[in-house]
Amino acid sequence: MENITRDKFLGGKLHIYQPKDGFRAGSDTVLMAAATPVKPQQIILEMGCGVGTALMCLGSRDKKLKLIGLDVQVPAIHLAQRNSEENKIPAIFHVWDINANAGEDVSSYKNKVDHVLMNPPYFDPQNFKTPPNAARACARIGSLEDFEKWVCASHKFLKPSGTLTLVFPSDILQKTICTLKASNFGSLEIIPLWPKQGLPAKRILLRAKKAGRGKTTLYPGIVLHEATGAYTQEAHNILMEGHPIILK
Repeated sequence: MENITRDKFLGGKLHIYQPKDGFRAGSDTVLMAAATPVKPQQIILEMGCGVGTALMCLGSRDKKLKLIGLDVQVPAIHLAQRNSEENKIPAIFHVWDINANAGEDVSSYKNKVDHVLMNPPYFDPQNFKTPPNAARACARIGSLEDFEKWVCASHKFLKPSGTLTLVFPSDILQKTICTLKASNFGSLEIIPLWPKQGLPAKRILLRAKKAGRGKTTLYPGIVLHEATGAYTQEAHNILMEGHPIILK
Protein backbone atom coordinates (compact mmCIF):
# COMPACT_ATOMS: atom_id res chain seq x y z
CA MET A 1 0.00 0.00 0.00
CA GLU A 2 2.93 2.37 0.49
CA ASN A 3 3.33 2.50 -3.32
CA ILE A 4 -0.34 3.32 -3.95
CA THR A 5 -2.13 6.63 -3.50
CA ARG A 6 -5.88 7.26 -3.19
CA ASP A 7 -6.63 10.46 -5.09
CA LYS A 8 -9.71 12.60 -5.53
CA PHE A 9 -11.10 13.32 -8.99
CA LEU A 10 -14.07 15.41 -10.07
CA GLY A 11 -13.93 17.44 -6.88
CA GLY A 12 -14.06 14.32 -4.70
CA LYS A 13 -16.89 12.57 -6.56
CA LEU A 14 -14.41 9.82 -7.41
CA HIS A 15 -11.62 8.23 -5.39
CA ILE A 16 -8.97 6.58 -7.53
CA TYR A 17 -6.20 4.24 -6.43
CA GLN A 18 -3.11 4.62 -8.61
CA PRO A 19 0.61 3.92 -8.34
CA LYS A 20 2.77 6.50 -6.63
CA ASP A 21 5.38 5.96 -9.34
CA GLY A 22 4.71 5.30 -13.01
CA PHE A 23 1.90 6.68 -15.13
CA ARG A 24 -0.67 8.65 -13.14
CA ALA A 25 -3.97 10.00 -14.40
CA GLY A 26 -4.40 13.77 -14.48
CA SER A 27 -6.41 16.46 -16.20
CA ASP A 28 -5.82 15.00 -19.69
CA THR A 29 -7.63 11.84 -18.62
CA VAL A 30 -10.63 13.75 -17.29
CA LEU A 31 -10.80 16.00 -20.36
CA MET A 32 -10.70 13.00 -22.69
CA ALA A 33 -13.61 11.43 -20.85
CA ALA A 34 -15.53 14.72 -20.94
CA ALA A 35 -15.03 14.94 -24.71
CA THR A 36 -16.42 11.43 -25.30
CA PRO A 37 -20.05 11.72 -26.48
CA VAL A 38 -22.18 9.07 -24.78
CA LYS A 39 -25.82 8.04 -24.41
CA PRO A 40 -27.39 5.56 -21.96
CA GLN A 41 -26.87 1.86 -22.75
CA GLN A 42 -23.97 2.53 -25.12
CA ILE A 43 -20.77 0.44 -25.06
CA ILE A 44 -17.63 2.44 -24.24
CA LEU A 45 -14.16 0.91 -24.58
CA GLU A 46 -10.88 2.47 -23.45
CA MET A 47 -7.66 1.15 -24.95
CA GLY A 48 -4.77 1.53 -22.52
CA CYS A 49 -7.14 2.24 -19.64
CA GLY A 50 -4.51 2.23 -16.88
CA VAL A 51 -6.31 2.21 -13.53
CA GLY A 52 -9.63 3.08 -15.19
CA THR A 53 -9.89 6.77 -14.31
CA ALA A 54 -11.44 7.91 -17.60
CA LEU A 55 -14.03 5.13 -17.47
CA MET A 56 -14.89 6.02 -13.89
CA CYS A 57 -15.41 9.64 -14.99
CA LEU A 58 -17.79 8.47 -17.71
CA GLY A 59 -19.57 6.13 -15.33
CA SER A 60 -20.13 8.92 -12.84
CA ARG A 61 -21.74 10.95 -15.65
CA ASP A 62 -24.04 8.16 -16.83
CA LYS A 63 -24.76 5.06 -14.76
CA LYS A 64 -26.27 3.19 -17.71
CA LEU A 65 -23.12 2.82 -19.81
CA LYS A 66 -21.37 -0.49 -20.46
CA LEU A 67 -17.72 0.27 -19.67
CA ILE A 68 -14.81 -1.84 -20.91
CA GLY A 69 -11.12 -1.24 -20.21
CA LEU A 70 -8.09 -2.86 -21.86
CA ASP A 71 -4.49 -2.61 -20.69
CA VAL A 72 -1.32 -4.67 -20.99
CA GLN A 73 -0.18 -4.00 -17.41
CA VAL A 74 -1.63 -6.49 -14.94
CA PRO A 75 -1.12 -4.29 -11.81
CA ALA A 76 -3.03 -1.48 -13.52
CA ILE A 77 -5.94 -3.79 -14.31
CA HIS A 78 -6.05 -4.95 -10.69
CA LEU A 79 -6.27 -1.31 -9.54
CA ALA A 80 -8.90 -0.55 -12.19
CA GLN A 81 -11.07 -3.35 -10.81
CA ARG A 82 -10.55 -1.98 -7.32
CA ASN A 83 -11.52 1.52 -8.46
CA SER A 84 -14.67 0.16 -10.06
CA GLU A 85 -15.65 -1.43 -6.74
CA GLU A 86 -14.59 1.61 -4.69
CA ASN A 87 -16.74 4.01 -6.73
CA LYS A 88 -19.62 1.55 -7.30
CA ILE A 89 -19.35 1.97 -11.06
CA PRO A 90 -19.56 -1.40 -12.84
CA ALA A 91 -16.93 -1.99 -15.53
CA ILE A 92 -15.21 -4.92 -17.22
CA PHE A 93 -11.42 -4.95 -17.46
CA HIS A 94 -9.15 -7.18 -19.54
CA VAL A 95 -5.40 -7.70 -19.67
CA TRP A 96 -4.77 -7.04 -23.36
CA ASP A 97 -1.67 -6.75 -25.52
CA ILE A 98 -2.12 -4.79 -28.74
CA ASN A 99 0.60 -6.94 -30.31
CA ALA A 100 -1.44 -10.05 -29.46
CA ASN A 101 1.58 -11.67 -27.82
CA ALA A 102 -0.21 -12.12 -24.51
CA GLY A 103 -3.35 -11.25 -22.63
CA GLU A 104 -7.01 -12.09 -23.06
CA ASP A 105 -8.94 -12.57 -26.28
CA VAL A 106 -11.13 -9.50 -26.80
CA SER A 107 -12.24 -10.27 -30.35
CA SER A 108 -15.86 -10.50 -29.17
CA TYR A 109 -15.93 -6.69 -28.95
CA LYS A 110 -15.08 -6.13 -32.63
CA ASN A 111 -17.68 -4.02 -34.49
CA LYS A 112 -19.77 -3.72 -31.29
CA VAL A 113 -18.43 -0.62 -29.54
CA ASP A 114 -20.14 2.79 -29.75
CA HIS A 115 -17.16 4.85 -28.56
CA VAL A 116 -13.46 4.17 -28.12
CA LEU A 117 -11.23 6.53 -26.16
CA MET A 118 -7.47 6.37 -25.77
CA ASN A 119 -4.35 8.26 -24.79
CA PRO A 120 -1.85 5.96 -26.53
CA PRO A 121 1.97 5.96 -26.39
CA TYR A 122 2.95 8.83 -28.67
CA PHE A 123 6.55 9.80 -27.85
CA ASP A 124 8.86 8.43 -30.54
CA PRO A 125 11.73 6.50 -28.89
CA GLN A 126 14.18 8.08 -31.36
CA ASN A 127 13.34 11.60 -30.19
CA PHE A 128 12.34 11.16 -26.56
CA LYS A 129 14.33 9.82 -23.61
CA THR A 130 12.74 6.67 -22.25
CA PRO A 131 11.59 7.14 -18.62
CA PRO A 132 13.38 4.87 -16.12
CA ASN A 133 10.05 3.71 -14.70
CA ALA A 134 8.88 0.76 -16.83
CA ALA A 135 5.16 1.45 -16.37
CA ARG A 136 5.53 5.08 -17.39
CA ALA A 137 7.65 4.12 -20.39
CA CYS A 138 5.01 1.60 -21.50
CA ALA A 139 2.33 4.30 -21.36
CA ARG A 140 4.33 6.99 -23.15
CA ILE A 141 6.91 5.58 -25.57
CA GLY A 142 5.73 4.43 -29.00
CA SER A 143 6.80 4.73 -32.62
CA LEU A 144 4.60 5.87 -35.49
CA GLU A 145 4.07 2.22 -36.35
CA ASP A 146 2.85 1.58 -32.80
CA PHE A 147 0.46 4.53 -33.00
CA GLU A 148 -0.93 3.23 -36.30
CA LYS A 149 -1.62 -0.12 -34.59
CA TRP A 150 -3.67 1.62 -31.91
CA VAL A 151 -5.74 3.54 -34.44
CA CYS A 152 -6.29 0.42 -36.56
CA ALA A 153 -7.36 -1.60 -33.51
CA SER A 154 -9.83 1.10 -32.45
CA HIS A 155 -11.36 0.99 -35.94
CA LYS A 156 -11.94 -2.77 -35.60
CA PHE A 157 -13.68 -2.39 -32.24
CA LEU A 158 -16.06 0.36 -33.37
CA LYS A 159 -19.49 -0.07 -34.88
CA PRO A 160 -20.13 1.65 -38.22
CA SER A 161 -20.15 5.42 -37.52
CA GLY A 162 -18.76 4.84 -34.02
CA THR A 163 -16.47 7.53 -32.62
CA LEU A 164 -12.89 7.61 -31.41
CA THR A 165 -11.76 10.23 -28.87
CA LEU A 166 -8.06 10.96 -28.30
CA VAL A 167 -5.92 13.37 -26.31
CA PHE A 168 -2.33 14.04 -27.44
CA PRO A 169 0.39 16.73 -27.61
CA SER A 170 -0.25 19.48 -30.14
CA ASP A 171 3.06 18.91 -31.94
CA ILE A 172 1.84 15.58 -33.35
CA LEU A 173 -1.47 16.92 -34.67
CA GLN A 174 -0.43 16.51 -38.30
CA LYS A 175 0.77 12.94 -37.72
CA THR A 176 -2.46 12.10 -35.91
CA ILE A 177 -4.71 13.48 -38.65
CA CYS A 178 -2.76 11.64 -41.36
CA THR A 179 -2.93 8.38 -39.42
CA LEU A 180 -6.67 8.72 -38.83
CA LYS A 181 -7.40 9.51 -42.47
CA ALA A 182 -5.29 6.55 -43.63
CA SER A 183 -7.25 4.28 -41.27
CA ASN A 184 -10.68 5.28 -42.64
CA PHE A 185 -11.63 7.81 -39.97
CA GLY A 186 -13.23 11.10 -40.91
CA SER A 187 -15.58 13.88 -39.72
CA LEU A 188 -12.79 15.08 -37.43
CA GLU A 189 -13.56 17.46 -34.55
CA ILE A 190 -10.47 19.20 -33.14
CA ILE A 191 -10.52 20.90 -29.72
CA PRO A 192 -7.34 22.77 -28.68
CA LEU A 193 -6.54 22.95 -24.97
CA TRP A 194 -5.02 26.35 -24.14
CA PRO A 195 -3.01 26.54 -20.86
CA LYS A 196 -3.93 30.22 -20.54
CA GLN A 197 -5.48 32.85 -22.78
CA GLY A 198 -2.98 33.89 -25.46
CA LEU A 199 -0.64 30.91 -25.02
CA PRO A 200 -0.17 28.16 -27.63
CA ALA A 201 -2.14 24.97 -27.12
CA LYS A 202 -0.04 22.15 -25.64
CA ARG A 203 -2.67 19.42 -25.86
CA ILE A 204 -5.37 18.55 -28.36
CA LEU A 205 -8.64 16.67 -27.97
CA LEU A 206 -9.83 15.07 -31.18
CA ARG A 207 -12.95 13.14 -32.08
CA ALA A 208 -13.23 11.11 -35.27
CA LYS A 209 -15.94 8.95 -36.79
CA LYS A 210 -15.39 5.50 -38.29
CA ALA A 211 -15.83 5.85 -42.07
CA GLY A 212 -16.94 9.45 -41.48
CA ARG A 213 -17.34 11.57 -44.60
CA GLY A 214 -18.05 14.91 -42.96
CA LYS A 215 -15.77 17.94 -42.93
CA THR A 216 -13.00 18.56 -40.41
CA THR A 217 -14.04 21.14 -37.81
CA LEU A 218 -11.64 23.18 -35.66
CA TYR A 219 -13.43 24.40 -32.52
CA PRO A 220 -12.48 27.45 -30.42
CA GLY A 221 -11.12 25.13 -27.74
CA ILE A 222 -10.92 25.38 -23.97
CA VAL A 223 -8.80 27.79 -21.91
CA LEU A 224 -7.81 25.88 -18.79
CA HIS A 225 -6.37 28.54 -16.47
CA GLU A 226 -6.85 32.21 -15.65
CA ALA A 227 -3.81 34.49 -15.48
CA THR A 228 -3.75 33.79 -11.72
CA GLY A 229 -3.36 30.06 -12.33
CA ALA A 230 -6.87 29.21 -11.13
CA TYR A 231 -9.12 27.15 -13.36
CA THR A 232 -11.39 29.05 -15.71
CA GLN A 233 -15.08 28.49 -15.04
CA GLU A 234 -15.37 26.15 -18.03
CA ALA A 235 -12.36 24.09 -16.92
CA HIS A 236 -13.68 23.98 -13.34
CA ASN A 237 -17.04 22.67 -14.55
CA ILE A 238 -15.32 19.88 -16.48
CA LEU A 239 -12.50 18.92 -14.12
CA MET A 240 -14.22 19.44 -10.77
CA GLU A 241 -17.92 19.02 -11.50
CA GLY A 242 -17.73 16.32 -14.18
CA HIS A 243 -19.53 18.25 -16.91
CA PRO A 244 -19.23 16.94 -20.49
CA ILE A 245 -17.60 19.11 -23.15
CA ILE A 246 -20.35 20.63 -25.26
CA LEU A 247 -19.09 21.73 -28.68
CA LYS A 248 -20.55 24.97 -30.03
